[in-house]
Amino acid sequence: MNNFNFNRDFYEGCRALGDREGMALAWAMLRYGYEGIEPKLKPTTMAAFTFARGRIDAMVNGSLGGAGEGRQGRRHRNHPRG
Repeated sequence: MNNFNFNRDFYEGCRALGDREGMALAWAMLRYGYEGIEPKLKPTTMAAFTFARGRIDAMVNGSLGGAGEGRQGRRHRNHPRG
């Protein structure tokens, strides 16, 4: 499964930028989250996107079953080499 949540703070950030740039940011986050497309945005809008990128990556990687930092390297107790 490949998904992420469009959190309330994402919405608030988009709203703060106004209709035109806020919509550009929203679409950039959605395209990046679902298609991996790197956006080309105005500098201010790109700065806002940069703040959200890490969280989007974490949500997408988590939905794909990626290990979070706290789980890396752990083995199940009954694993033969565990």
